[in-house]
Amino acid sequence: MIYFGQVSEVLIDHLFKVLENSKQTGDIITEETCTQGGIQTRNIVDKINPELFSNELKHHIEEYMYQHYDNNIQYKCCVDHVHIIDYEAGGSQRIHDHRITEDHSFIIFMNNSDGKTRIFLDEPCDVESEYGKLIIFNAAHLHEGLPCSNKRVIAVGAIRFIHKTWNGLNNYIAV
Repeated sequence: MIYFGQVSEVLIDHLFKVLENSKQTGDIITEETCTQGGIQTRNIVDKINPELFSNELKHHIEEYMYQHYDNNIQYKCCVDHVHIIDYEAGGSQRIHDHRITEDHSFIIFMNNSDGKTRIFLDEPCDVESEYGKLIIFNAAHLHEGLPCSNKRVIAVGAIRFIHKTWNGLNNYIAV
């Protein structure tokens, strides 16, 4: 199952400011990642306005959990990792999953682009890169970013059940 939602221009503008600040301060991952033809910020969860982020994502995550699990059970979740990926023309993301590091994943599409995100469910599902679109899916699903011919910018993140947060976790946004 993939949940589809929409986030505000205010949140996207805020994320672009965080991206620009990360570029200026060199807070970019230089080690090997799945990102090809682009840059990826380090974890920016401590640079995001937590109130804005929580207010924007909370109802989407609650709705996703309601649809995905037994709707009589309350789940306490947090977002403890957020990265912004800024792809150049031709950029892509190698196929991967997050089953070891998180319970569910999300992507916020920060601009319109022809590069799609492919999520492997029973059949591959291609998601269009449209400004403001939010998707949430199980972190165990393999997924990839197909090559784009124009710039593509996305924010990606980890949703974790609170009881599964790892020791020493200091920065997270409760949702």
